[in-house]
Amino acid sequence: MNILVTGATGHVGNVLVRRLAEQGHALRVLVMPGENVLPLHGVNATICCCDVRNAEQVQRAVHGCTDVFHLAGIIDITSRNAAPIYEVNVGGTRNIVAACLKEGVRRLVYTSSIHALPDDGQLIDETLAGTCASDSMPDPYARSKAMALEIVTQAARKGLNVVSVFPTGIIGPCDYRMSEMGRLLHHITAHPKARSHMYFDGAYDFVDVRDVVDGLLAAWQLGKAGEGYILSGHYVTIAEIYTAIRSAMGASFTLKRVPLWLVRFAAKLAPTLFRIARQKPLLTPTSINVLLSGGNISCEKARRNLGYVPRPFQQTIDDAVRWMQAHYPAKARRSRTRKRRMAQPSS
Repeated sequence: MNILVTGATGHVGNVLVRRLAEQGHALRVLVMPGENVLPLHGVNATICCCDVRNAEQVQRAVHGCTDVFHLAGIIDITSRNAAPIYEVNVGGTRNIVAACLKEGVRRLVYTSSIHALPDDGQLIDETLAGTCASDSMPDPYARSKAMALEIVTQAARKGLNVVSVFPTGIIGPCDYRMSEMGRLLHHITAHPKARSHMYFDGAYDFVDVRDVVDGLLAAWQLGKAGEGYILSGHYVTIAEIYTAIRSAMGASFTLKRVPLWLVRFAAKLAPTLFRIARQKPLLTPTSINVLLSGGNISCEKARRNLGYVPRPFQQTIDDAVRWMQAHYPAKARRSRTRKRRMAQPSS
């Protein structure tokens, strides 16, 4: 069995690839041109340099593979440049689907997102898939995932054996490329002696990256063709996240609540300021809206049909903090910072 994995260097992708390699599968991993392959170090897999936006390259990558896990995508909460989001998330998915149909792939497992499903404040479950027009989704990322889901759904009607999964906010170890939550963990663990951290009254559903991989593998083996499965975890507040991180670090920082109006004001300025600094902002108007959206999400279908069981949230944070501390130790970061400052000429 030859398996192709797109998005293999991403947070979910590198964990999935390692699990498949441990199970002894022959692997071909799709890597975008110029992409850092550090997350795949030591993995027994054939690396295929391929741009998912190029239909011919995708066709060659899929050729000879019996199964495909499609995870490649762009997550961008700034929404300042929507074109690449659509090109990769929509165009890339269209190319993968077309290649799978042409090559007669046995099964395609597509990683969508909870953001592909409409959130009207009620219970979010799989019955909402396809019930809302993509152009009514709140931001480019959500619209792109809804559009990609439409492509996958149409392919299923044409006979493609495809299952979809809808993860919520992903967190956990092996976050080499620094997801949004990974950058938050990185920021906090980089300052272990900080006296306080600020938060606001937001919350969301977060799921362990390893649980998402468990769900992907279960969907691959047990999922019904044409069906989708939500892979959620635990609904936690921002204050609870900081508290869990504090416990994992053995730290003693206090939490200072910031009023929502001030957070919204700062978030409007953040994208511009961080762009000047050539960094990604931790908060944007889009991310704040997500953290205030309610998060009434059900993974009952995955529990019932796939045997899916998310692990305790504190365990996820404990492992994520240990991984971050091991790979990005605070002492080394401070040392590099001091060296840069010493190297600067005095005025």
